[in-house]
Amino acid sequence: MQTWKLVKRETAEQMFTRQRLRDGAETTYGLGWQIGATADGSRTVSHGGAQQRVTTILHMRPEQGFAVAVMTNVESTRLNDLASQIADVVLK
Repeated sequence: MQTWKLVKRETAEQMFTRQRLRDGAETTYGLGWQIGATADGSRTVSHGGAQQRVTTILHMRPEQGFAVAVMTNVESTRLNDLASQIADVVLK
């Protein structure tokens, strides 16, 4: 996703842009991606998945060119905080 081989950079940027509601309020969701920010304001982009006995997340920091993928054999596990913490440790 961050080498622009899967989709063009322009397409990815559209996907990584927060959407707005009809009243103009900004959401935390892009086109298929959860959009957030770190404490220092760096953009985060993530997408998770789950099925029976499995939970996954791909957490990216596009401006740093960094990504972390976490896969577990546990259902209904929230992995975004863990992935973010891993990114914080590695990027320090």
